[in-house]
Amino acid sequence: MSQPDLVRPIIAWRAWAVHRKGPPRLESFNGAPWPPHHRMEARCNKSHEPPGVGCRCGLYAAKDKPTLIELGYQHYGDAWFAVIGTVKLWGGLIPAEWGYRAEYGYPATLHVPYEIPDVAIALRRTYGVRVRLSNNLALIPNEEE
Repeated sequence: MSQPDLVRPIIAWRAWAVHRKGPPRLESFNGAPWPPHHRMEARCNKSHEPPGVGCRCGLYAAKDKPTLIELGYQHYGDAWFAVIGTVKLWGGLIPAEWGYRAEYGYPATLHVPYEIPDVAIALRRTYGVRVRLSNNLALIPNEEE
């Protein structure tokens, strides 16, 4: 079953890992690097285009910031730290109760822990998106962007 392609992107929330090694780059928590200035493309090793119905493939994002915080992704993984933010999603899209799985994505805004402004500057230059310094560890579900 094919999912409809979206022409106008959906804006959702997600978290990325940023590691100490090399220049700061965004990664999914499964280790997939998000390329600068190019869309991230979901991949699946099965015989369908992602995201697939009945499959777990696709780029994951929460429908809003409170949902992302409730899911706990800002504390997930063994990265040096987590960056949260909005992501533009398009192409094939599967909505879910908590968010979306998409075929393509690119960061829209990033919230970097305020203790590391040099990383915020590097990510802004690398991805060409708006970056805000924030206290990602103290985020609460009712906090507004």
